[in-house]
Amino acid sequence: MKSRFSFAAALLVLSLARVASAQDLPAEEDEAVVKLRETFRTGFDKYREGQYGEAILVWQPVYKKLGPAKGYRLAFNLARAFEQIGGESSAADHYEAYLDEVEVRVNTGETLEPIVLKQRDEANERVTELRTKLARVHFH
Repeated sequence: MKSRFSFAAALLVLSLARVASAQDLPAEEDEAVVKLRETFRTGFDKYREGQYGEAILVWQPVYKKLGPAKGYRLAFNLARAFEQIGGESSAADHYEAYLDEVEVRVNTGETLEPIVLKQRDEANERVTELRTKLARVHFH
């Protein structure tokens, strides 16, 4: 189990580094973009330090500002953070938001990075597991 988390953590770092590199943030370097990047990095630092709840609190406003289409990569990161604190329902919701946006991109013929496709597979697996677990909790 530990190796799975180590691998997942490595994927998260790659994902977070990609978001921080500006794929989903506007290209112009105005003050608002600089602030979003700084805020994202603060959340990234919190996540790396194991302060998952604090990372979520930092990232949620960034995700809200970007919206699901531009911030879809951040949705994946939020899902991972929510899982770390036992927020299965929120994690599943964020995985689903990520998957919805990836599907839009696939359907429009956009070329996706290998990490996005790998995360898509992980998100599909995780959301299935989480929804199954949540259904058992609610119906038993």
